[in-house]
Amino acid sequence: MSRDAFLSSPFWHGSIDGARAVLAAHPDLTGASLDIHVAATSGDDVAVRRFDTLLAGATRR
Repeated sequence: MSRDAFLSSPFWHGSIDGARAVLAAHPDLTGASLDIHVAATSGDDVAVRRFDTLLAGATRR
């Protein structure tokens, strides 16, 4: 649920403050458990590139 709350805050409710509050309360959303959507929303460009590389490799198989 915290992932969904993080992703919906800035897009559906128009406030990055809500997303930041969710991240502060749930630090497990960042790092290794990150998915491409959370990475993009939180501005983690390194993780987005990593996911892009992984996903591109998966589609070539």
